[in-house]
Amino acid sequence: MDVKISGDAELFIQEEVASGRYESPQQVVQEGLRLLHEREALDQQWRERLNGQIEDGLAQLDRNEGIPGEQAFQALRDKSQSRRESR
Repeated sequence: MDVKISGDAELFIQEEVASGRYESPQQVVQEGLRLLHEREALDQQWRERLNGQIEDGLAQLDRNEGIPGEQAFQALRDKSQSRRESR
């Protein structure tokens, strides 16, 4: 496979090899691809977890276990404010 790399990316790869962290440009690219694959897997897990939470929420609504929208939004605002204050 022949891949064209932009000047900035090529410079970055050369710097990584020169730093001694990697022995070759191929290792730099392989590490980048490994990290991309890892991120994609984490994103997929996050989407699956979110979809599960949405399904749980819809099931709760079907059982009339929901709360009024304004109450839900207020709880989110309170949680957000609490996080900002704890920083």
